[in-house]
Amino acid sequence: MECMQTWYQTTLGQHVLADEQAQVESILADKFGYYLVEFSNMELYTFGHLSPITYKYYVKFKTDTTIKSDGLIAELDAFPFIPDSLDCIILPHVLEFTKNPELILKEAWQSLRPNGYLLLLTFNPYSLMGIYKKIKQDKTFPFTGTYYSYRKLFAMLKSCDFHIDESAHCNFDLPFETKNRLKKHKLWLALAQLALPNSANVNIILARKEVGGITPIRFKWVKKATAAKVGSVT
Repeated sequence: MECMQTWYQTTLGQHVLADEQAQVESILADKFGYYLVEFSNMELYTFGHLSPITYKYYVKFKTDTTIKSDGLIAELDAFPFIPDSLDCIILPHVLEFTKNPELILKEAWQSLRPNGYLLLLTFNPYSLMGIYKKIKQDKTFPFTGTYYSYRKLFAMLKSCDFHIDESAHCNFDLPFETKNRLKKHKLWLALAQLALPNSANVNIILARKEVGGITPIRFKWVKKATAAKVGSVT
């Protein structure tokens, strides 16, 4: 994921990051709590600081051997948190670059408190970036990942007992890095946002941990029959 940090420094990456942060700030504005955890190996570009939640922690992946940090490090398939303890988990472009995204979602569900939030940022396979990835067979980052559609993400989340509270999309830039090429396509950006909103490069989903309610046991009170007094019958 340090590759993600490098890509965010490109012209296209800077545009995507700015749009993502604007959407995330809007989504998290009224989501309060005590503990937020963001899983990311990026030090320069994070999203947790956009949340009003009190305590924020940034966890890096143990699988990344390039990490040189004294901060929190964990494996994605084994979250190091007490069950039902976190108010919000942020996974920015994590699922696309892992082998078992369903297992990560299950770990997130386990760590979140009831009605806690999971925020996902993922690249859209039906965007221009997704089409470029498929046609060009580009082996550079971030085109090396597996892009998941809304339908696929919704299915994975629902299978883990998450409820989809909110979804959004952002950034319609063409997958070119030079400033001149991006400037020439301002008309396309305006038209795409109006006519093709589902073709955005990034999908953002806010899911909530659902826990089945406990039905209270109601005792059926039966009036006890009163015994007749001895000798009352003549």
